[in-house]
Amino acid sequence: MHPMVKAVAFSEQLLNDPHDVPVTQVREFAPDMTLGGSATDPALLALALIRTNVGLDAISSCGPHAATYYAAIRSEGAGRVRTLPRMRDPLVTFRIPGHDMARLRAALGRLLLLLLAAGSESVVPSVVGGSRVTTPDQIPEEVARLSRRRAELMTVHVRSSIPMGEDRTRCAVDSYGASHDVQGVLVNDASILNGAPGINPQGTVMALAIRNAEQFLIRNGAQPPVREFP
Repeated sequence: MHPMVKAVAFSEQLLNDPHDVPVTQVREFAPDMTLGGSATDPALLALALIRTNVGLDAISSCGPHAATYYAAIRSEGAGRVRTLPRMRDPLVTFRIPGHDMARLRAALGRLLLLLLAAGSESVVPSVVGGSRVTTPDQIPEEVARLSRRRAELMTVHVRSSIPMGEDRTRCAVDSYGASHDVQGVLVNDASILNGAPGINPQGTVMALAIRNAEQFLIRNGAQPPVREFP
């Protein structure tokens, strides 16, 4: 996963579109850390602010002049997926090691500084007890609030539950997504990626899907169609 912490920026210069996701992104600290724009609508703003000192009143008073941003890291942790008796859905857990918490604090500090430098009148970190930041000298105090108890972490890009590779002791499918143990079972989504790439994996997943589909056709005696690029 890519654990992330968020912050809400308030500025008269902003004109947030709740139906769109901004593509703003800072890659200077990649691949271990990425800063960028996040989806923002009233529900997501409420989720980011509900446990801060600012509360939910700011949502109605600022309207489109508030937007959510994220600081995501490439985690060193690992998760588990377990089935539970009489439960339809599995239990997914993820361990956040100490190195990840330090990296999240560094990422949050850079995000707050970036948003102030970009002209935000105030920025609120999505942390339990988080307060408005209006000057850079307030950032260290807010970053220090980010602990395991106070962190309001989110995550995206779940991967690696069925890692691919030829080592059967570590991988559930081969490098083309075919099961090592069950004939005819193929996996062709983000679960076959072997780790956290530090970027949105959509392009990688799509490329692997095309590659693995072509290999499936070849293995079954068919010729894949010629790739067409616009």
